[in-house]
Amino acid sequence: MAEYLSPWEIAAYQTRQDQASTAYQNSLASNTYQRSMLGIANQRNRDRMGQQWTQYRNQLPGGYARRGLLNSGIYKQALTDYANNRQRSFDDLDFSYTTQLGQYDLDKQNFTNTYNAGLTGIEAERAARRAQLASELRGIM
Repeated sequence: MAEYLSPWEIAAYQTRQDQASTAYQNSLASNTYQRSMLGIANQRNRDRMGQQWTQYRNQLPGGYARRGLLNSGIYKQALTDYANNRQRSFDDLDFSYTTQLGQYDLDKQNFTNTYNAGLTGIEAERAARRAQLASELRGIM
């Protein structure tokens, strides 16, 4: 196919494509960094929560032992409640983490869609300009 565009027009279209690519790569890099930081924060929160629940568990028998209730159903119920509440806390933390990860995945897909749409638009403009120039050339000849 003959290239009817001037070197300046070619350079301008290439510059726009390069800018779109750079913006896309920057968005992906930022997304990756944010995901990484989220993972680190989540692990720190899990560690901290685990320590808090362990401290609570270690203190749990004391109150029941002072009252002579360690072999009672009340203490066993407290242990069951402890286990359920601990699990619920970790489930809530996991839900928050996976929800945020899902948002980062959606953002990444949106970045890709925007980038592809931008490139398609640039290419459509280039093709329209070529068609316009070809039409003008046919009119001259």
